[in-house]
Amino acid sequence: MIARQFAIALATMTTMVGNAQQPFPTYADSGSWSVLCCISGNGTTCATETFQYTGTVNMCGHGYSIAPTTVWGDTAFIRNELGRTLLRKSRDCVDREYVMYDYTLNVGDTVYCGENINYITRDTSAFVLSEVDTVTYFGVQRRRLKMLYDRCNADFLNTTMYWMEGIGSTDHPFYSLACICDFCEQGCLTLCYDSAGTQLYMDPGLNTCDTTITGIVDPGAIGGGGFAVEREDNGNQFSLLFPREFRNGVLRIIDALGRECITMGISASNNTVPTPVLRSGTYAIILVDEKGPRWCARWWKD
Repeated sequence: MIARQFAIALATMTTMVGNAQQPFPTYADSGSWSVLCCISGNGTTCATETFQYTGTVNMCGHGYSIAPTTVWGDTAFIRNELGRTLLRKSRDCVDREYVMYDYTLNVGDTVYCGENINYITRDTSAFVLSEVDTVTYFGVQRRRLKMLYDRCNADFLNTTMYWMEGIGSTDHPFYSLACICDFCEQGCLTLCYDSAGTQLYMDPGLNTCDTTITGIVDPGAIGGGGFAVEREDNGNQFSLLFPREFRNGVLRIIDALGRECITMGISASNNTVPTPVLRSGTYAIILVDEKGPRWCARWWKD
C-alpha cells in the first residue's frame, strides 16, 4: 500500500515538473485526450473520441510528435519551443510552421494561430490574451489563458477559448486541425486528459470521460422570423429582438450538448435576459408562445 502511494505521488510530482517545462504534451508523455464532439444537421449527435500521438519523426531540423487524425481526417507534426507549441501540416519543410499555443504572451498581446488550416484560404486567426489565472486539477496547478479570437476570420474578436498549460484548449486540444467554423456545424469539448494512465484533467461541468448523446432536436430548424440576440451586456445578460407577433411566453436556453440551462417566462415588454450562470459557449435560444416553439436564435456567450 505504501509503495503504491509512493508511486502515485512520484508520478504526480514528475507530471508537475514536466508540465511546468512544456506548454503542450508530446509523444513522450503517453497522453490521451477524450473529446466530445457534436455534429449538427437533421438533429444533433454527440460522441466521445480519443486522441493520442502515433509516434515521432525528425525532420526540418527538429523532432516532432505525430498528431492523431481528427474527425476531419487531418494530421500534423507538433513540437514545443520556448513556451510555444508549433505545428506543421506536412513533411515539406517549405510549408509554414503554425503557432498552436503560446504561453510567452502578456495580457493584451496578439498571436496569429493556425485555425481551420485545410478548409479556408486564411489559415490563421488573431488570438488576443485577455486574462491569465491559475487552476488546480488533480492536485496540479496550471496556468490558464483566456484567449479572445477571430473565429472563422470574421475580422473581429468574436469568440473565447481557454488554453490550459500542459493540457491544451478546453474546446479541442488539436483545435487547429478541427473544423470549427459555422459551416462545419460542429462543436467540441475536451472532457479528459491523462498522461501514462495518470488522470490530470476532467471537465468540471460534465464530470465524465466518455458520453454519447443522440436524438437532440436541432433548434436551428425553427424559423427565425425576426427573433435575434441584439447585444450582450457585460457577459451577464443579453437583449433580445422579438418578432412583431410575439406578446408573451417562455424562453428556453439550450447549450451545445442539448441540455436546457434556463427556462423563464418572458414578455415583449421586457427584452433583457440575465445569464450569470452560463459558461462560455454556443447556445440555442428558443421562444415559445401559445402555439408552441416558434422561433430560435443562436448565441455565443463570451
